[in-house]
Amino acid sequence: DFIAVRERLFKKSSSYALAKIIIESYDAGFPPSSILSFNAEPLLYSLINSFERERVIIESNSQVRDLVDLITISIASKAKGRIPYYFCHGALLSNLSEKPDKRLQSTSKLVFSESSYLQIANTSFSWQSVNFLSLCANTAVIFIGVSLSDPNMRKWLTWIQNERSKDIQEETDSTQHFWINKLPEFKESIPWIESSVLHLGIRVIWIENWDEVENTMRKLLGL
Repeated sequence: DFIAVRERLFKKSSSYALAKIIIESYDAGFPPSSILSFNAEPLLYSLINSFERERVIIESNSQVRDLVDLITISIASKAKGRIPYYFCHGALLSNLSEKPDKRLQSTSKLVFSESSYLQIANTSFSWQSVNFLSLCANTAVIFIGVSLSDPNMRKWLTWIQNERSKDIQEETDSTQHFWINKLPEFKESIPWIESSVLHLGIRVIWIENWDEVENTMRKLLGL
């Protein structure tokens, strides 16, 4: 039973909570415009699909909705009404199913080696940078599970924030994005961490533990 397996293995993960929030926001009429992942594993994608299939089982007369379009290459199709899910660093095939969906695999885009990473970092118009820049320039982004110490990501965010700062008055709060992050062990480092991302247009939302992600997202989205 896939529901039992999901509950046993993943219920305490932040991906589990995020999958629930994404489906609830979809049902409420304001789903995320996009999901970007810099991880190669498709856990969140799989959990979104599992909750949708659970809904069909419970409601019996319902049909499965395709909520998410998996995007692993620049020419991938994006259907109207679905959430595009970009795997910026490729995707690895899950072996949890006897008949795994091969669309979940994109080994040619995997970024594990330093040389592969530097190739992306030094290309202003790579597929990854274009998607990231477009999303951050046009929408408010919630960052979860990233350190924001990545020089590549910081460079992209700096470009966007510099352009945004030109369009607003200096006394206006120019923060546009949010970073949900766990409180550091040493509280003295909080001001330093906040100032390190403020110029990137990011406001930090502190949580005590990762199991608070679900409630935090609910408050942000008004669910």
